[in-house]
Amino acid sequence: MGLDVDTLYGQLLRRADVGADGVVYGVVVPVEARAAALRVPEATRRALRVTVYVVDDLGHVEVVEPGLVD
Repeated sequence: MGLDVDTLYGQLLRRADVGADGVVYGVVVPVEARAAALRVPEATRRALRVTVYVVDDLGHVEVVEPGLVD
């Protein structure tokens, strides 16, 4: 699971235009990958404007915005 999340972030970073005004990014992961998705330091996610969306099997979504980490 961790390697998949690392790949996800790598793909995001390759395509991100962090200099663009008003652009925010989202990472959507299953609940099982929550810990792996939050291994990226909160300060890094905040600087890159990345919000993590954690989705469970019933489709409920937990939004983990930069600055609101567990």
